[in-house]
Amino acid sequence: MSEELGDAGHDLLRLPGLVIDEMVLAVAATALLVLVIVRLLPGTDVQFRGVPRFVKVQVITDSAIARARPSDSEPVVATLSRGTEATRLEQSGEWTRIELPDGRRVWVRSAAVSQPRPTP
Repeated sequence: MSEELGDAGHDLLRLPGLVIDEMVLAVAATALLVLVIVRLLPGTDVQFRGVPRFVKVQVITDSAIARARPSDSEPVVATLSRGTEATRLEQSGEWTRIELPDGRRVWVRSAAVSQPRPTP
C-alpha cells in the first residue's frame, strides 16, 4: 500500500519501489496545467499532434477523393474539385483530415490540398 511521509522532508508519497518527490509532482502538475490552458485559449494555433489548428486549405489537384477514414480501402464519401476550400483539422501520415464548408469531416490525401494558411 502507500505510506505518506510527513516527516521525511522532500518525499511526498512512497509506493513499493517508487518515491515521488514533491518537486517532480509540482513540475508534472504545472506542465499539465499549461497544456490545458494552451488548448483552451481562443486563438491559439497549437494542437497536440503538432498541426496548427483552424487553418484553411484548398484542393490543388483536379479532384480529391474524400474518405471517412485515412485509407484507400475506405468508401468514397465525396469527390472534391480543384479550389474547394476547407479547414484542416489534423494530419496522419499521407492523409489530412479536413472540415468541409457544409460541416462534414473527411480524409483526403495530403498531396491534394495546399499548405495551410492561418485563419484570421
